[in-house]
Amino acid sequence: DILESTKNNKVLIFNRWGDIVWEGKNYDNSTVVFTGLNKNGNELPTGTYFYKITFSDAKAIEGFISLKR
Repeated sequence: DILESTKNNKVLIFNRWGDIVWEGKNYDNSTVVFTGLNKNGNELPTGTYFYKITFSDAKAIEGFISLKR
């Protein structure tokens, strides 16, 4: 089942220099969700950020998001 295989995941958000600004395990859009804040809870500035989502038994997904304030 694809839903079961994607529940065990890790999401990393990187800035343009490749630094991890946020990470979450078992991202689910409700309790674990990226809201534009960094790991310390501070607002990230407007810009392009890159993400990588890894799964325990599925292919990783990479891409980018544009954060606007």
